[in-house]
Amino acid sequence: MGTGRSVNMADTSTRRGKRTNRKRRKALSISLQPPVRTKRLTLDLPEPLHRAIKKNAAEEGVTMAQKLRALLREHFRFTE
Repeated sequence: MGTGRSVNMADTSTRRGKRTNRKRRKALSISLQPPVRTKRLTLDLPEPLHRAIKKNAAEEGVTMAQKLRALLREHFRFTE
């Protein structure tokens, strides 16, 4: 599940000692959709609920944040 944000390869240009071609970096950072601004949300959850969400997300092979974003999009019928 994607976040809708583009990837800036400039931050990973020297990964494993290999330099990435500048044109390639630019091509990979271009997104088909304009970037979506994001806002941070902090929630205090009871520990059993946190554990249940974390376990379910792990079983589905996603992060808790990805799982919760999907649930919120579904509940509020929001599409990016």
